[in-house]
Amino acid sequence: MSNPFREALHLRDLDTTSWFQGRGVYGGLVFAQLAVQIQQHSRFPMRRLHVDMCAPVATGFIDIAVQLMREGANTQFFQVICRQNDKVVTQGTAVCGGVRVGEFDQHNFERPQVDVPSMPSIPQNPLMPTFTQHFEYWPTIGPFPFTRSADLNCGGWIRCRRDQTIDVPMVLALMDAWWPAVSLGLNAPRPMGTISFTVDICFDQPFVQSEPCLLYNTCSEVQDGYAIENNMLWSASGKLLGRSQQNVVIIR
Repeated sequence: MSNPFREALHLRDLDTTSWFQGRGVYGGLVFAQLAVQIQQHSRFPMRRLHVDMCAPVATGFIDIAVQLMREGANTQFFQVICRQNDKVVTQGTAVCGGVRVGEFDQHNFERPQVDVPSMPSIPQNPLMPTFTQHFEYWPTIGPFPFTRSADLNCGGWIRCRRDQTIDVPMVLALMDAWWPAVSLGLNAPRPMGTISFTVDICFDQPFVQSEPCLLYNTCSEVQDGYAIENNMLWSASGKLLGRSQQNVVIIR
């Protein structure tokens, strides 16, 4: 069976628009592609990824260059730059590190919800970005977008269609696949997009699960058209997979 997500991870000539959001490829796929390239250069699991989205990643060839900036006994630091038509469209850094002490492990963040949904996911809506056709959504936290809500918290259960592997690329893709929390406070759709994304990865070994993951998004600050959002993603069993901060720009 075809696996569109895994196939898209290795595309260097993006000739399909099924992964688009607005004028370019949605950020989650770009972040996942960067992770794949960085992991090919690293001896250790990825612990943190920071990405600046300088311009939309469009159709056509994309060049991804990974450079090892410094290496220690148990850590590696990378810089990654993506170019299209000799112009930088994305730049970022990554920290990869091996396992250290484990006796201080603590897990203080509990999922806002426990029960995995048993009902079908919501149907596709024409207002949803094109790339969402590759995911299933169960909104269970907060109102829907464009309802002028004062409560800028949203989320629910999410799963990639035809892919049950939870690894770093999948976590990055899922964390950017929900609508921005700031959209809840608007009264109509407006063009917006992620301008920067920083995520801390909270696991080191891939695993398989058929159930969806729980994603919780909250917007803590909106100023001058820039919204600071925080995202947390849990596995079906309650394991925190990643925490991120996004700067979402309201374009106009």
